[in-house]
Formats: sequence, C-alpha cells, structure tokens
Amino acid sequence: MNSPDASQRRWTLLANATGWLGGAVVIAWFAALLFRHHIPVIPEVDCQGYFLIARSFSQFEWPRWPEDFSRFVGHVWVQVGEQHVMAKYPPGWPVLLTLGYWLAGLAGALWVNPVLAVLGALAFFLLLWRLFNVPVAFIGTTLWVFSPLVPFYMNYPLSHSADVTMTLLAFLFTVGAAQTGRLWLLIAAGGCAGFLPAIRPVNVLLWPALAAMFWALHPGKPRRWRAGLVAWLIPLAMLALYNWISFGAPWRTGYALTGEQTGFGWQALESRWQLLPAITTTFFEPRWWGLILAGMLLSWRRWKLAVAIALWLLPLPVVYASYYYFQPHEEFTRFLLAGLPAWILWVGFLLPEDARWRLVGLAGFGLWLAAVPPAFLVHLQQHQAGRQYTNLEESQSAAVRLAGMFHRLPKTNHLPPGPGALYATGRRGWTFGATKNAVNYDLASWHDAHYDKPLDADCARAKIWEDPRRHAARHEWYARTDRRQDFLTRIRHDLAAGRAVYFADDYGWPMRKWIAAAPDLKLHSISSGNLWQLSQVPPPAGANSRISSATPPRLSDVRYHH
Repeated sequence: MNSPDASQRRWTLLANATGWLGGAVVIAWFAALLFRHHIPVIPEVDCQGYFLIARSFSQFEWPRWPEDFSRFVGHVWVQVGEQHVMAKYPPGWPVLLTLGYWLAGLAGALWVNPVLAVLGALAFFLLLWRLFNVPVAFIGTTLWVFSPLVPFYMNYPLSHSADVTMTLLAFLFTVGAAQTGRLWLLIAAGGCAGFLPAIRPVNVLLWPALAAMFWALHPGKPRRWRAGLVAWLIPLAMLALYNWISFGAPWRTGYALTGEQTGFGWQALESRWQLLPAITTTFFEPRWWGLILAGMLLSWRRWKLAVAIALWLLPLPVVYASYYYFQPHEEFTRFLLAGLPAWILWVGFLLPEDARWRLVGLAGFGLWLAAVPPAFLVHLQQHQAGRQYTNLEESQSAAVRLAGMFHRLPKTNHLPPGPGALYATGRRGWTFGATKNAVNYDLASWHDAHYDKPLDADCARAKIWEDPRRHAARHEWYARTDRRQDFLTRIRHDLAAGRAVYFADDYGWPMRKWIAAAPDLKLHSISSGNLWQLSQVPPPAGANSRISSATPPRLSDVRYHH
C-alpha cells in the first residue's frame, strides 16, 4: 500500500511536469510570435536616437555629432558643447544593442529586442517558480505573454524590452540570492539593480521593492552583502561618468536639457488619480482580473512578500500619472510595463501547497485558457498593437529592400564606391542612417513648415519636449537659409565625397522637382516605388562646369542662446 508521502510525491511530480511542459509551450509560442513579427527597421526618430548611440559605441566612438538640422531632426536631439548634438536618452539600452552591432551589424542590433523579450519571459517563469511553485509559474507566464501590450512592445525597437527583462532579472537574482545565499547571485542582483537607471532613470523607484524582496525571503542576517553593493555601484558610477562627460554633471541627464524634469507635479496627479484604475485595463482582458484580485485577498498569509510586490507595483503608475502629458492608453501605459509583472505575482497566492489542488487549479485554468487563443488572435487584429503589426509588415518592405540594396548594388561608373547617403523621411532614412558609414538626411528639414515656427513660450509640451536653445538656433538658421540651394549643395557634396546617394520621395514633396531642375544631377529609378539613385552628369568637354563644389553651409554663424 502506498504511503501518503509517496502519493504526495507522485502528485507533486505530475503537477510540476505539467507546469514545466505548459511553460515551455507558452514561451515557445511567445518566441514564435515575436520572431514572426520581427521589426527589421527603425520605425521612428526615438528609436534612431538609441541606435545611433549604439552604433557609436560599437565603433568605440563617443555618441556626439556636429550639429546639422537636416540630419538630426526632432525632439530626440539636444545641443551639447559648441554646436554638437547628442541623443538625450540614457546609455543602458544602447549598450545592449552594441552586442548586436558587434555580432551582425544593424541586423543583429534589431534582433536584440525579441531575444531579450524571450529571455524576460523565461526569467519571469523562473521568478514565479522561485517565489511559489511550477504550476503558478505556468499560469503567470501565460498571463504575461497574453497581455495586450506585451507582444508588440517587447518587440518594438525601443527600450521597453530591455527595461522589463533587466527588471525581471534583477528580481530573479535577488530572490535567488536571498534563498540560497550564493555569492554570484548576489553580485548579479546588484549589477542588474544598478544597471536599471541606465535604461530608464525612473527605475530607481524599483530599488525599495528589490530590498523588500530580499528582506522578505532571507532567513537571517545577510552575509557578503558588500559584494552586492559593489556590483550595484559599478554601473551607477559608469552612468554618472557618461552623464558628466555628455551633459556636464554626474546627476544631469539629457532629459534635463529639455526641462522634462519640470513636467511632474502634484497638480497633474490630483487631476488624474481617478484614471489610475483605467490605466490597468490596458494590461489584461477583464477575465484575468478575478484571478489577480483573489490573489490579493489571500496574500496576507505571506505579508512580507506582499509588501515587496506592492512596492514594485505602485511607484511607476503614481509617478507617470503625475506627468503632465500622460494619458491612460497604450501609447503611454507602455511606460508601466516594468511594473506589469507585479500585478501577475498576486496570482501566486491562490494555489495551495497540496499538489492535488494545484492540479485542480491547473485544470480549471486550462479550461479557462481554452477560449483565450481564438479571442486573443481576434483581439490582436483589432487592438492598436495588432494594427501596428499589420501596418509595419506592409509598409516596411520598401525600407528592407533599400537597406539591403545599398550593399548589393553593383559599383558602376556613375555609382562611386564608398559609403552612402539617403535623402528620405521616416523609417527608410532612420534605418539607413544607423548602418555603418551611412548618412541620412530628413526631407522634413527642408519642407515641414513646423520648423519655421519659433518655440511657443505658452506651449508646455514644446517647452518640455524640445531643447529650447537648439530650437531657437534651428529657427534662426532656417530663416536665413535658401533651402533649395542647401538641398542641392548637400547632394553635390555627397557625390563629390564618393557616397552612393539615394533619394526617396514618398509624399510628393518638391525635392524631386528641385533635383530635376539641376542640370548636373540625374535621377535613376531603382524600384517600383519612389526610390531613386542620384548621379552627377559630367560637364561637356571644354565647357565650364556648372557643378558647385561648395560644401554644405556650416552653423558657425548661428548663435546658440544661453
């Protein structure tokens, strides 16, 4: 006759095997979804800022460039030193992108995000296992990958995937260090915690939660804590050095040059606190909230752990809700993704210790889950993230062709060897400019009337979003520049420098007419779309050359207003 202990062991083995198998299937499905919808281009100027920093790091250069209002367009760039610009973002995410650049250039860097996302899902599974048990790990990981925000923003080439994954690794290593006391886990926990502000400065708010998690799980007095402290200080010291060299002080970030630190306040929070519950509705479908709320009610049995989870959960929504520009929909709630796993952790308090009841819980969850995949696929098509997936797949094909075309085009007499330059707007130019030895110019800099306007002193968004000094200097420069002549001069300069020059006129702007009116320039169609290659027509023998050899205008005569 079997003993109760033997029977319990069999039930536990069966529950754990079911959880491990289910977790493997869910994570594999998540990886397949991310890789199927891999985003192979840089879709916006914010992404371009991160990738240009990473490209400089990969070439062992400091990410600082001479000011050029036709190459660095948008709110990303801040003026540093004398007539130089930098991207205002912190260096943590570009450091991770650098690994991709070293392995496979820009293509490798663009794969870093989905790989990190899969690593983050695995880290979350292991974290749930460490804190609770394997069946909870399966249930929690399923809730994570089926969240409407996660599949898109973990794949999108911004810093959210790195932000979430590094947060999960910090908590995983902290829990492991507390439970086992192993030195390497303590060092890893300290290093990940210290690296978090290098991805997003607001992540310092997660430090109390990490400390509370360690306190909740450590059985006695911490030993060898100094090793973790040193590991925590090293990335902080490197971040302070980066800020010092880049922006003039160890505590000053690029955001400070636009005044974004002034955008937080009690007034915004008081007027928006009632929207905090609405923010969370973008995280899950309503069916999941019953599980989460039930887990909250049962969390009193492990109150120290509940306190740590609450400290992880609360600060980010409160701080971002106090930002003047924050709104409760996907575009903004994506900034709360680093706190999203804390909501799911409450589910861990539901399943009892008895393995048979865990199996009952798994069976019930499986029946509940059976209706989710069809509903989720429909939801993905209707949800904003799903629409963006579709649009990116359809509209990025030209950008992908262009990125590969630069490397594959034969070098002929009218296509000089060497680096290339692209005159385009949008993801074509942003992607092309992040490749090695490539230069991209934004056509908006010669056309968009927005850049004619001075900084509106009454516009709070402009005051915070833009670098005021750079905005004023750009306005002054545009007011004194013949844009048509500047555009043609730059093209001639790039051709004379041996660059293969491309032009993409997607919006019917007048630049193509400007080129057609220049007798020394010639357009060659290179795709069924509006992608063109430019060459310089040699002057007739004995005739005076009409080709201007002038270099593009410099900004030495533009005064930056201090």
